[in-house]
Amino acid sequence: EDFDDTNTLLGGRAILNFDTSFTGRDLLRTRLRAGNTSNFSTGFTGTAMTKFGFATNTGNDVKLNQLFYRFPLGNKGLVSIAAAGQGATALIPTLNPAFSISSFGFNNYIYELGFGAGAGIYYQFNHVIATGAAYYTGSASNSDFGLFNGAFGALAQVTLTPSDRFGMALTYVRYYSPETANTASFLGSQFAQSPFGSNTATSSNSLGVSTSYRFSDRFTLGGWLGYSNAIAESSPRNNDFDGSTGSKADIWSWAVTAAFPDIGKLGSQLNLIVGMPPRLASNDVVGRRDRDVSYHLELSYRYPLTDRIFITPGVLVIIDPEHNDENDTIGVGLLRTQFNF
Repeated sequence: EDFDDTNTLLGGRAILNFDTSFTGRDLLRTRLRAGNTSNFSTGFTGTAMTKFGFATNTGNDVKLNQLFYRFPLGNKGLVSIAAAGQGATALIPTLNPAFSISSFGFNNYIYELGFGAGAGIYYQFNHVIATGAAYYTGSASNSDFGLFNGAFGALAQVTLTPSDRFGMALTYVRYYSPETANTASFLGSQFAQSPFGSNTATSSNSLGVSTSYRFSDRFTLGGWLGYSNAIAESSPRNNDFDGSTGSKADIWSWAVTAAFPDIGKLGSQLNLIVGMPPRLASNDVVGRRDRDVSYHLELSYRYPLTDRIFITPGVLVIIDPEHNDENDTIGVGLLRTQFNF
């Protein structure tokens, strides 16, 4: 499919939160959202690697975006139960110091393997060690699958913070989808998202390491490494691929992030992200893997005009999109304005 070389779009979104507390320590949130902002993904650029992290396209119709209840567990824990619109990162820290304009740059892709309804728990044992677990599914309201028989992501994490400067997180995620599998959280290459084709039931076991170190009040360096071992739970032959039930594939991704707070003005932040979007490095299905390497380059600057108005100019560059060195480099620039009331 051919895509125009250049295009300019204007869009917006509105978010309205209704927050209620019964004890002063809990939170019941109902979030409504409307917008017409393109996500600049496959339909616009031919790849999900350019996907924006804040896009909302409801045709400007107001829709329920999030509904959850969060409450404390003693003095050291938090529990969150969601009916819609939540994922593991609602409670589980990702240790990414940078603000990102892209979906890839928000955090390690394995955190997004599971979204919708479910529950999470986070417990801080002491100032050094914390643990968390979460289970989320997008099929809770589907009578054919429900909470436990459809696509889901189950996460467990240990977070280590031996000092106020350094943090490290070790993460495991179990993912399964009986249909329309997406093992790269709708990021990365098409092969990484569906190693065995979209009509093949797929599971994966993912491991992640995330870290950050604050060198000074004006410089924090972070990064992550993500790996998934995907398994075909039905035959890839459903997609006319030469594979069988039990076929395996390996997906890798990494990023280095840098944040420079208060550059130019108190409350501002300069952000730099360099990484490799999820890449299908090996596959038992012959001929279905990524042979080259894409690189993600991102630069943005969040600047406060007032306490409630922020502007963020940014640029996103993908070198060799879809991990194919025959594809031209893609560049996306934006100017985002945010109003908080």
